[in-house]
Amino acid sequence: MKKHLVIAAMMLLCFPAFSQEANEPGRGAAELTAIARAEYPLGNTSLYTLLEGNLTENLSYCVENHWLSTEPGLLYQNTLRSDDVNWLDFAYLTYSFDSFEISAGKDMLPWGTFEMDEYDFDIHLPFVSSVWNMLPIYQWGLKASWLPTDELCFDVRVSTSPYGERPFASGLYAAGVRGRFTTETTDVMAAFNAMQTEPGNMIGALSLGVRQSIGNCTATLDFNSRPGDEEFILGKGYALAFTFDANINDVVNLRTAVNYEQYDNLGLCSTRLGEIVEWYPLDCLRVHAVAGYGLGFEQGFLYSVGLTYKFSTGW
Repeated sequence: MKKHLVIAAMMLLCFPAFSQEANEPGRGAAELTAIARAEYPLGNTSLYTLLEGNLTENLSYCVENHWLSTEPGLLYQNTLRSDDVNWLDFAYLTYSFDSFEISAGKDMLPWGTFEMDEYDFDIHLPFVSSVWNMLPIYQWGLKASWLPTDELCFDVRVSTSPYGERPFASGLYAAGVRGRFTTETTDVMAAFNAMQTEPGNMIGALSLGVRQSIGNCTATLDFNSRPGDEEFILGKGYALAFTFDANINDVVNLRTAVNYEQYDNLGLCSTRLGEIVEWYPLDCLRVHAVAGYGLGFEQGFLYSVGLTYKFSTGW
């Protein structure tokens, strides 16, 4: 099975070579983006590449690699593990026809929060939820999507479980469903995921996200029915996150963030409040500063400063 997974991953990584030929009818195009992020404290300092493209009019691919982090050794030690992060975040093929899409490969569990919807390199660690920190969201599997209208999308996915050490070999699986309604100003999604923790035992997690935009301002509310747990990935309790963004001429984004988490098994709670400033002096460059304070068992000041640079090329 390991050999099959390696072959599948290599095939996905090699597919872009077929797209480099001229954009003739029936053929596609590709775009490669390199993302470098540096910050202090090191936190989310990292190097990624994102490759997206089409092989045909109906067949597309997407591959994201996480080449460097603050603990680069772990990325490669964890190769082919499904219970932790590694150098391959996702690699999948999608076939589209009529109002349906079928995807196969390594991809996200169909989660229902906007935090999980963000690329990892865009996240500010002082204000991510414990779920984002603890849940290995990228798993191997199959996904079917139905898009009956431009605003509606329904996803069903069957995959390996984040509780299994080795994909497929562990014999642990997960299944999830998600519905999403999107307009120019409103975005709402809800998901439920059932995950095997061991043979004969399964846990469920509900996740919800609501986003509303008015002019240059956007409010987002995320809810997880389980918080993250260092020992068991997901614990008992819940996690809430609220952000309010004010965009100034697409150059500066000001964000107020509030996170609250309840840990029933520990009898503890935590609250984090703060401000995030993002400045875009160039289309390819983002400079950020984060400052906040944590209450409860995570009491103390929260801060980070850094920049993210993106370089893209297409063919």
